[in-house]
Amino acid sequence: MEANKLEIEKMSWFERNPKKTLVVLLVIFSVIFLLLTEFFLKKKFNIQSNTKERYVQVREVLPNTDTIGASDNTDKKYVRVRTDDNGLLMPGKIHNDPDITLFFIGSSTIMTVTLDEKERLPYITGNMLEKTTGNKVNSFNGAYSSSTSFHGLNILINKVLPYEPDYLIFMYNAVDLIKLRLSPNFYWETNYVSTKSSMFEVLKNFKNKFFPNLYYFLNTNLDFNIGGSIIELFNSLGINTKTKEVNLKTKEVNSNTKEVNSNTKEVNSNTKEVNINSLEKSNLDKTFKNLDFDRAKDNFKKNIKSIIEISKIHNIVPVILTEPWNIKEIKSDENLRRQGLDNFIQYHDEFNSIIRGLGAIDNVILVDLAKHIDEERTELFVEKYHFSNEGVNEVAKLIINEIIKYQNDLDN
Repeated sequence: MEANKLEIEKMSWFERNPKKTLVVLLVIFSVIFLLLTEFFLKKKFNIQSNTKERYVQVREVLPNTDTIGASDNTDKKYVRVRTDDNGLLMPGKIHNDPDITLFFIGSSTIMTVTLDEKERLPYITGNMLEKTTGNKVNSFNGAYSSSTSFHGLNILINKVLPYEPDYLIFMYNAVDLIKLRLSPNFYWETNYVSTKSSMFEVLKNFKNKFFPNLYYFLNTNLDFNIGGSIIELFNSLGINTKTKEVNLKTKEVNSNTKEVNSNTKEVNSNTKEVNINSLEKSNLDKTFKNLDFDRAKDNFKKNIKSIIEISKIHNIVPVILTEPWNIKEIKSDENLRRQGLDNFIQYHDEFNSIIRGLGAIDNVILVDLAKHIDEERTELFVEKYHFSNEGVNEVAKLIINEIIKYQNDLDN
Protein backbone atom coordinates (compact mmCIF):
# COMPACT_ATOMS: atom_id res chain seq x y z
CA MET A 1 0.00 0.00 0.00
CA GLU A 2 2.78 2.40 1.04
CA ALA A 3 4.82 1.33 -1.99
CA ASN A 4 1.94 2.13 -4.35
CA LYS A 5 1.45 5.54 -2.71
CA LEU A 6 5.14 6.40 -3.08
CA GLU A 7 5.06 5.22 -6.67
CA ILE A 8 2.06 7.50 -7.45
CA GLU A 9 3.78 10.47 -5.81
CA LYS A 10 6.79 9.95 -8.07
CA MET A 11 4.58 10.13 -11.15
CA SER A 12 4.34 13.45 -13.02
CA TRP A 13 1.10 15.47 -13.22
CA PHE A 14 0.59 14.20 -16.77
CA GLU A 15 0.94 10.58 -15.67
CA ARG A 16 -1.46 11.09 -12.77
CA ASN A 17 -4.03 12.88 -15.00
CA PRO A 18 -4.04 11.12 -18.36
CA LYS A 19 -7.52 12.36 -19.36
CA LYS A 20 -6.75 16.00 -18.54
CA THR A 21 -3.45 15.67 -20.34
CA LEU A 22 -5.26 14.38 -23.42
CA VAL A 23 -7.68 17.33 -23.34
CA VAL A 24 -4.82 19.86 -22.98
CA LEU A 25 -2.90 18.31 -25.85
CA LEU A 26 -6.03 18.22 -27.99
CA VAL A 27 -6.66 21.94 -27.35
CA ILE A 28 -3.04 22.85 -28.12
CA PHE A 29 -2.96 20.88 -31.37
CA SER A 30 -6.36 22.25 -32.38
CA VAL A 31 -5.18 25.84 -31.93
CA ILE A 32 -1.97 25.11 -33.87
CA PHE A 33 -4.01 23.47 -36.64
CA LEU A 34 -6.38 26.46 -36.88
CA LEU A 35 -3.51 28.95 -36.94
CA LEU A 36 -1.69 27.03 -39.66
CA THR A 37 -4.89 26.70 -41.66
CA GLU A 38 -5.51 30.45 -41.39
CA PHE A 39 -1.91 31.15 -42.40
CA PHE A 40 -2.13 29.13 -45.62
CA LEU A 41 -5.66 30.31 -46.48
CA LYS A 42 -4.52 33.93 -46.10
CA LYS A 43 -2.10 33.41 -48.95
CA LYS A 44 -5.01 32.39 -51.15
CA PHE A 45 -7.85 34.72 -50.08
CA ASN A 46 -6.00 37.58 -48.30
CA ILE A 47 -9.11 38.63 -46.33
CA GLN A 48 -8.22 41.33 -43.78
CA SER A 49 -10.10 41.52 -40.51
CA ASN A 50 -11.77 44.81 -39.56
CA THR A 51 -10.59 45.76 -36.08
CA LYS A 52 -11.98 49.31 -35.90
CA GLU A 53 -15.55 50.27 -35.16
CA ARG A 54 -16.70 53.60 -36.53
CA TYR A 55 -19.06 55.74 -34.53
CA VAL A 56 -20.35 59.29 -34.34
CA GLN A 57 -18.73 61.27 -31.54
CA VAL A 58 -21.19 63.08 -29.27
CA ARG A 59 -19.54 66.02 -27.53
CA GLU A 60 -20.95 65.92 -24.03
CA VAL A 61 -20.15 65.49 -20.38
CA LEU A 62 -20.91 61.86 -19.63
CA PRO A 63 -24.46 61.09 -18.47
CA ASN A 64 -25.02 60.93 -14.69
CA THR A 65 -21.82 62.79 -13.89
CA ASP A 66 -21.48 64.40 -10.47
CA THR A 67 -18.10 66.06 -10.00
CA ILE A 68 -16.41 69.43 -9.54
CA GLY A 69 -14.86 71.89 -11.96
CA ALA A 70 -12.88 75.11 -11.87
CA SER A 71 -14.83 78.25 -11.01
CA ASP A 72 -14.72 81.69 -12.65
CA ASN A 73 -15.94 83.24 -9.40
CA THR A 74 -13.10 84.85 -7.48
CA ASP A 75 -14.60 83.80 -4.15
CA LYS A 76 -14.85 80.11 -5.10
CA LYS A 77 -12.35 77.47 -6.16
CA TYR A 78 -14.82 74.97 -7.57
CA VAL A 79 -18.32 74.58 -8.90
CA ARG A 80 -20.46 71.48 -8.96
CA VAL A 81 -20.94 69.82 -12.34
CA ARG A 82 -23.87 67.40 -12.64
CA THR A 83 -25.55 65.86 -15.67
CA ASP A 84 -28.78 63.93 -16.09
CA ASP A 85 -29.10 60.53 -17.74
CA ASN A 86 -28.85 62.17 -21.19
CA GLY A 87 -25.65 64.10 -20.50
CA LEU A 88 -27.37 67.49 -20.08
CA LEU A 89 -26.09 69.85 -17.40
CA MET A 90 -28.37 70.11 -14.41
CA PRO A 91 -30.66 71.63 -13.35
CA GLY A 92 -32.71 71.38 -16.53
CA LYS A 93 -36.00 69.66 -15.93
CA ILE A 94 -37.82 71.76 -13.34
CA HIS A 95 -41.44 70.98 -14.30
CA ASN A 96 -43.10 67.76 -15.43
CA ASP A 97 -45.63 69.73 -17.48
CA PRO A 98 -43.84 72.89 -18.72
CA ASP A 99 -45.58 75.57 -20.75
CA ILE A 100 -42.33 76.43 -22.56
CA THR A 101 -39.22 74.34 -23.16
CA LEU A 102 -35.90 75.94 -24.13
CA PHE A 103 -32.88 73.96 -25.35
CA PHE A 104 -29.41 75.51 -25.57
CA ILE A 105 -26.55 74.16 -27.70
CA GLY A 106 -23.19 75.68 -28.50
CA SER A 107 -19.69 75.92 -27.11
CA SER A 108 -18.32 76.93 -23.71
CA THR A 109 -19.77 80.44 -24.06
CA ILE A 110 -23.24 78.90 -23.86
CA MET A 111 -22.28 76.05 -21.53
CA THR A 112 -20.95 78.51 -18.88
CA VAL A 113 -19.83 75.50 -16.84
CA THR A 114 -17.36 77.52 -14.77
CA LEU A 115 -20.26 79.31 -13.08
CA ASP A 116 -22.50 77.83 -10.38
CA GLU A 117 -25.34 75.62 -11.58
CA LYS A 118 -27.98 78.31 -11.14
CA GLU A 119 -25.78 81.05 -12.59
CA ARG A 120 -25.31 79.44 -16.01
CA LEU A 121 -26.87 81.04 -19.07
CA PRO A 122 -29.48 78.34 -19.86
CA TYR A 123 -30.78 78.24 -16.29
CA ILE A 124 -30.79 82.03 -15.84
CA THR A 125 -32.64 82.50 -19.14
CA GLY A 126 -35.31 79.91 -18.29
CA ASN A 127 -35.76 81.26 -14.78
CA MET A 128 -35.97 84.86 -16.03
CA LEU A 129 -38.51 83.92 -18.72
CA GLU A 130 -40.63 82.09 -16.15
CA LYS A 131 -40.67 85.05 -13.76
CA THR A 132 -41.41 87.51 -16.58
CA THR A 133 -44.25 85.59 -18.25
CA GLY A 134 -45.66 83.48 -15.42
CA ASN A 135 -45.25 80.36 -17.60
CA LYS A 136 -43.61 77.18 -16.35
CA VAL A 137 -40.29 76.91 -18.17
CA ASN A 138 -37.77 74.09 -18.54
CA SER A 139 -34.39 75.12 -19.93
CA PHE A 140 -31.89 72.43 -20.97
CA ASN A 141 -28.14 72.94 -21.31
CA GLY A 142 -26.75 70.74 -24.10
CA ALA A 143 -23.70 72.90 -24.87
CA TYR A 144 -20.14 71.63 -24.62
CA SER A 145 -16.66 73.17 -24.65
CA SER A 146 -14.97 73.64 -28.05
CA SER A 147 -18.05 72.48 -29.97
CA THR A 148 -18.47 73.58 -33.58
CA SER A 149 -21.66 73.99 -35.59
CA PHE A 150 -20.99 70.52 -36.99
CA HIS A 151 -21.22 69.09 -33.48
CA GLY A 152 -24.38 71.16 -33.04
CA LEU A 153 -26.00 69.35 -35.96
CA ASN A 154 -25.17 66.03 -34.36
CA ILE A 155 -26.51 67.11 -30.96
CA LEU A 156 -29.68 68.49 -32.57
CA ILE A 157 -30.49 65.21 -34.30
CA ASN A 158 -29.43 62.83 -31.55
CA LYS A 159 -30.32 64.71 -28.35
CA VAL A 160 -32.52 67.76 -28.93
CA LEU A 161 -35.34 66.45 -31.12
CA PRO A 162 -36.73 63.88 -28.63
CA TYR A 163 -37.38 66.74 -26.15
CA GLU A 164 -39.63 68.56 -28.65
CA PRO A 165 -38.56 71.98 -27.33
CA ASP A 166 -40.36 75.17 -28.29
CA TYR A 167 -37.12 77.09 -28.86
CA LEU A 168 -33.59 76.02 -29.82
CA ILE A 169 -31.07 78.67 -28.73
CA PHE A 170 -27.59 78.41 -30.21
CA MET A 171 -24.42 80.38 -30.93
CA TYR A 172 -21.43 79.34 -33.04
CA ASN A 173 -18.61 81.44 -34.43
CA ALA A 174 -15.11 81.70 -32.91
CA VAL A 175 -14.58 77.97 -32.29
CA ASP A 176 -15.64 77.16 -35.86
CA LEU A 177 -13.31 79.83 -37.20
CA ILE A 178 -10.35 78.66 -35.13
CA LYS A 179 -10.90 75.04 -36.20
CA LEU A 180 -11.43 75.97 -39.85
CA ARG A 181 -8.10 77.79 -39.82
CA LEU A 182 -6.49 74.38 -39.61
CA SER A 183 -8.42 73.14 -42.63
CA PRO A 184 -11.51 74.38 -44.54
CA ASN A 185 -12.76 70.77 -44.35
CA PHE A 186 -12.04 70.42 -40.64
CA TYR A 187 -15.60 69.28 -39.89
CA TRP A 188 -15.07 66.04 -41.84
CA GLU A 189 -11.50 65.40 -40.76
CA THR A 190 -12.13 64.77 -37.08
CA ASN A 191 -14.24 61.63 -36.81
CA TYR A 192 -12.37 59.96 -33.97
CA VAL A 193 -12.68 56.21 -33.79
CA SER A 194 -10.46 55.15 -30.92
CA THR A 195 -8.89 56.50 -27.77
CA LYS A 196 -5.52 55.57 -26.32
CA SER A 197 -5.39 56.34 -22.62
CA SER A 198 -2.19 57.29 -20.83
CA MET A 199 -1.26 55.74 -17.50
CA PHE A 200 -2.53 58.91 -15.86
CA GLU A 201 -5.93 58.41 -17.51
CA VAL A 202 -6.03 54.85 -16.21
CA LEU A 203 -5.39 56.13 -12.68
CA LYS A 204 -8.10 58.78 -13.05
CA ASN A 205 -10.58 56.15 -14.20
CA PHE A 206 -9.64 54.06 -11.16
CA LYS A 207 -10.16 57.08 -8.89
CA ASN A 208 -13.52 57.91 -10.49
CA LYS A 209 -14.76 54.35 -10.07
CA PHE A 210 -13.63 53.62 -6.53
CA PHE A 211 -12.97 56.94 -4.72
CA PRO A 212 -15.13 59.73 -6.25
CA ASN A 213 -16.50 60.94 -2.90
CA LEU A 214 -13.14 60.88 -1.12
CA TYR A 215 -11.61 62.85 -3.99
CA TYR A 216 -14.47 65.39 -3.87
CA PHE A 217 -14.09 65.80 -0.09
CA LEU A 218 -10.30 66.22 -0.20
CA ASN A 219 -10.30 68.51 -3.25
CA THR A 220 -12.86 70.88 -1.74
CA ASN A 221 -11.26 71.01 1.70
CA LEU A 222 -7.55 71.22 0.92
CA ASP A 223 -5.71 74.35 -0.17
CA PHE A 224 -4.30 72.80 -3.34
CA ASN A 225 -5.62 71.01 -6.41
CA ILE A 226 -4.89 67.28 -6.05
CA GLY A 227 -5.31 66.50 -9.74
CA GLY A 228 -3.14 69.42 -10.84
CA SER A 229 -0.41 68.46 -8.36
CA ILE A 230 -0.39 64.87 -9.60
CA ILE A 231 -0.21 66.07 -13.22
CA GLU A 232 2.80 68.24 -12.37
CA LEU A 233 4.47 65.28 -10.63
CA PHE A 234 3.87 62.96 -13.60
CA ASN A 235 5.12 65.56 -16.07
CA SER A 236 8.26 66.17 -14.01
CA LEU A 237 8.95 62.42 -14.21
CA GLY A 238 8.42 62.44 -17.96
CA ILE A 239 5.19 60.42 -17.78
CA ASN A 240 2.57 61.27 -20.39
CA THR A 241 -0.68 62.63 -18.96
CA LYS A 242 -2.53 63.39 -22.19
CA THR A 243 -5.31 61.36 -23.75
CA LYS A 244 -4.61 60.79 -27.44
CA GLU A 245 -7.43 60.31 -29.88
CA VAL A 246 -6.63 58.69 -33.21
CA ASN A 247 -8.16 60.42 -36.23
CA LEU A 248 -10.00 58.14 -38.66
CA LYS A 249 -9.16 60.01 -41.82
CA THR A 250 -5.81 61.70 -41.27
CA LYS A 251 -4.36 59.59 -38.43
CA GLU A 252 -3.41 62.81 -36.68
CA VAL A 253 -3.20 63.03 -32.91
CA ASN A 254 -5.53 65.19 -30.89
CA SER A 255 -4.21 66.32 -27.51
CA ASN A 256 -7.27 68.10 -26.14
CA THR A 257 -6.35 68.88 -22.55
CA LYS A 258 -8.22 72.21 -22.28
CA GLU A 259 -11.79 71.05 -22.31
CA VAL A 260 -14.31 69.06 -20.31
CA ASN A 261 -13.05 65.48 -20.39
CA SER A 262 -16.09 63.30 -21.03
CA ASN A 263 -14.02 60.11 -20.96
CA THR A 264 -13.11 60.53 -17.29
CA LYS A 265 -16.24 62.28 -15.97
CA GLU A 266 -14.01 65.11 -14.80
CA VAL A 267 -14.05 68.76 -15.80
CA ASN A 268 -10.58 70.09 -16.52
CA SER A 269 -9.73 73.40 -14.91
CA ASN A 270 -8.58 74.83 -18.23
CA THR A 271 -12.01 75.11 -19.88
CA LYS A 272 -11.58 78.87 -20.17
CA GLU A 273 -9.60 78.75 -23.41
CA VAL A 274 -10.85 77.79 -26.86
CA ASN A 275 -8.76 74.74 -27.63
CA ILE A 276 -6.90 74.97 -30.93
CA ASN A 277 -4.56 72.01 -30.35
CA SER A 278 -6.78 69.69 -32.36
CA LEU A 279 -4.40 68.65 -35.10
CA GLU A 280 -0.73 67.84 -35.26
CA LYS A 281 1.68 70.51 -34.03
CA SER A 282 2.76 71.66 -37.48
CA ASN A 283 -0.80 72.82 -38.20
CA LEU A 284 -0.57 75.40 -35.43
CA ASP A 285 1.63 77.46 -37.74
CA LYS A 286 -1.27 77.95 -40.15
CA THR A 287 -2.55 81.51 -40.15
CA PHE A 288 -5.92 83.09 -40.80
CA LYS A 289 -4.30 84.98 -43.65
CA ASN A 290 -3.70 81.72 -45.50
CA LEU A 291 -7.19 80.35 -44.81
CA ASP A 292 -9.39 79.56 -47.83
CA PHE A 293 -12.10 81.67 -46.26
CA ASP A 294 -14.64 81.30 -49.06
CA ARG A 295 -14.75 77.52 -48.55
CA ALA A 296 -14.72 77.83 -44.77
CA LYS A 297 -17.51 80.43 -44.88
CA ASP A 298 -19.61 78.26 -47.18
CA ASN A 299 -19.28 75.21 -44.91
CA PHE A 300 -20.11 77.26 -41.82
CA LYS A 301 -23.17 78.84 -43.46
CA LYS A 302 -24.49 75.46 -44.58
CA ASN A 303 -24.16 74.07 -41.05
CA ILE A 304 -26.03 76.99 -39.48
CA LYS A 305 -28.72 76.86 -42.14
CA SER A 306 -29.08 73.10 -41.64
CA ILE A 307 -29.63 73.58 -37.90
CA ILE A 308 -32.29 76.18 -38.68
CA GLU A 309 -34.11 74.11 -41.28
CA ILE A 310 -34.07 70.85 -39.28
CA SER A 311 -35.44 72.75 -36.27
CA LYS A 312 -38.26 74.30 -38.31
CA ILE A 313 -39.20 70.93 -39.84
CA HIS A 314 -39.72 69.69 -36.27
CA ASN A 315 -41.73 72.77 -35.25
CA ILE A 316 -38.91 74.17 -33.13
CA VAL A 317 -38.28 77.91 -33.34
CA PRO A 318 -34.56 78.58 -33.89
CA VAL A 319 -33.09 81.39 -31.77
CA ILE A 320 -29.75 82.29 -33.33
CA LEU A 321 -27.19 84.47 -31.54
CA THR A 322 -24.34 86.53 -32.92
CA GLU A 323 -21.18 86.26 -30.83
CA PRO A 324 -19.81 89.21 -28.84
CA TRP A 325 -16.34 89.35 -27.36
CA ASN A 326 -13.99 91.24 -25.10
CA ILE A 327 -12.07 93.21 -27.72
CA LYS A 328 -9.32 94.19 -25.26
CA GLU A 329 -8.48 90.52 -24.58
CA ILE A 330 -8.81 89.62 -28.27
CA LYS A 331 -6.30 92.25 -29.35
CA SER A 332 -3.80 91.27 -26.65
CA ASP A 333 -3.94 87.53 -27.37
CA GLU A 334 -0.49 86.42 -28.55
CA ASN A 335 -1.74 83.37 -30.44
CA LEU A 336 -4.25 85.41 -32.44
CA ARG A 337 -1.63 88.08 -33.15
CA ARG A 338 0.74 85.42 -34.45
CA GLN A 339 -1.98 83.73 -36.53
CA GLY A 340 -3.30 86.97 -38.05
CA LEU A 341 -5.36 89.14 -35.72
CA ASP A 342 -6.74 91.49 -38.38
CA ASN A 343 -7.94 88.57 -40.50
CA PHE A 344 -9.47 86.86 -37.47
CA ILE A 345 -11.45 89.98 -36.53
CA GLN A 346 -12.61 90.40 -40.14
CA TYR A 347 -13.68 86.76 -40.50
CA HIS A 348 -15.41 86.75 -37.12
CA ASP A 349 -17.42 89.80 -38.20
CA GLU A 350 -18.30 88.05 -41.47
CA PHE A 351 -19.50 84.97 -39.59
CA ASN A 352 -21.74 87.24 -37.51
CA SER A 353 -23.01 88.79 -40.75
CA ILE A 354 -23.89 85.30 -42.00
CA ILE A 355 -25.84 84.71 -38.80
CA ARG A 356 -27.68 88.04 -39.20
CA GLY A 357 -28.61 87.09 -42.75
CA LEU A 358 -29.94 83.70 -41.72
CA GLY A 359 -31.75 85.33 -38.81
CA ALA A 360 -33.89 87.22 -41.31
CA ILE A 361 -35.57 83.98 -42.42
CA ASP A 362 -39.23 83.64 -41.46
CA ASN A 363 -39.88 82.06 -38.07
CA VAL A 364 -36.29 82.51 -36.94
CA ILE A 365 -35.43 84.71 -33.95
CA LEU A 366 -32.19 86.70 -34.21
CA VAL A 367 -30.58 87.95 -31.01
CA ASP A 368 -27.79 90.26 -32.15
CA LEU A 369 -25.56 90.09 -29.08
CA ALA A 370 -22.58 91.47 -30.99
CA LYS A 371 -24.60 94.62 -31.70
CA HIS A 372 -26.17 95.12 -28.29
CA ILE A 373 -23.26 94.13 -26.01
CA ASP A 374 -20.43 96.65 -25.96
CA GLU A 375 -17.20 94.80 -26.72
CA GLU A 376 -15.32 97.19 -24.43
CA ARG A 377 -17.47 96.39 -21.38
CA THR A 378 -14.87 94.06 -19.88
CA GLU A 379 -16.98 93.42 -16.76
CA LEU A 380 -19.36 91.34 -18.91
CA PHE A 381 -16.63 88.86 -19.84
CA VAL A 382 -14.15 86.43 -18.36
CA GLU A 383 -11.15 86.54 -20.69
CA LYS A 384 -11.97 86.69 -24.43
CA TYR A 385 -15.40 85.14 -24.99
CA HIS A 386 -16.88 83.70 -21.80
CA PHE A 387 -19.54 85.63 -19.91
CA SER A 388 -19.23 86.73 -16.31
CA ASN A 389 -22.25 86.57 -14.01
CA GLU A 390 -23.15 90.09 -15.08
CA GLY A 391 -22.68 89.15 -18.73
CA VAL A 392 -24.93 86.11 -18.38
CA ASN A 393 -27.75 88.23 -16.98
CA GLU A 394 -27.33 90.78 -19.77
CA VAL A 395 -27.45 88.07 -22.45
CA ALA A 396 -30.45 86.34 -20.84
CA LYS A 397 -32.43 89.61 -20.88
CA LEU A 398 -31.75 90.10 -24.58
CA ILE A 399 -32.81 86.52 -25.37
CA ILE A 400 -36.09 86.59 -23.45
CA ASN A 401 -36.98 90.02 -24.84
CA GLU A 402 -36.79 88.63 -28.38
CA ILE A 403 -38.70 85.46 -27.46
CA ILE A 404 -41.49 87.48 -25.80
CA LYS A 405 -41.61 89.85 -28.79
CA TYR A 406 -41.87 86.86 -31.15
CA GLN A 407 -44.61 85.29 -29.05
CA ASN A 408 -46.57 88.55 -28.91
CA ASP A 409 -46.36 88.91 -32.70
CA LEU A 410 -47.81 85.40 -33.08
CA ASP A 411 -50.68 86.20 -30.72
CA ASN A 412 -51.62 89.42 -32.56
